[in-house]
Amino acid sequence: MFPQIKILNLDTRVKFFLDIPDSLKWYLLTQVMIIVHSKVFEPFGIAVVEGMFLGAVSVVYKGFLSGPWIDIVDRGKYGFGFRDEVELSNIIENLLNDYNLWSNFSKKAVLRSDYFSYINFKRNLIELLAKRGVIGNV
Repeated sequence: MFPQIKILNLDTRVKFFLDIPDSLKWYLLTQVMIIVHSKVFEPFGIAVVEGMFLGAVSVVYKGFLSGPWIDIVDRGKYGFGFRDEVELSNIIENLLNDYNLWSNFSKKAVLRSDYFSYINFKRNLIELLAKRGVIGNV
């Protein structure tokens, strides 16, 4: 992917960061328009939700072992999925060139991220446990 970024003259707009401190991560997430998650196998992908919380549009690997694709972006409802580099680059190009498309999915991303908040997780867990009879009705 790195050579394609140079070929397309995107090296001033695309950056890769690995293993950074939380403070830098949160700062960078306030600056991005798109977050890409390319792992083929990922049980969940908290970084995707963190990016969505701050309005980044998610572009994740589209596969049956991709938690971000299935659980977070809900198979394209709240973000985009790709299977190869060409599809990924086309999605990114479309988002960067179509502000309305980006804005629409950015708003969806923020709303979707709330589903994974601590408060919602706690409420959903209590409801599930009550429904299964593990705890009394709340």
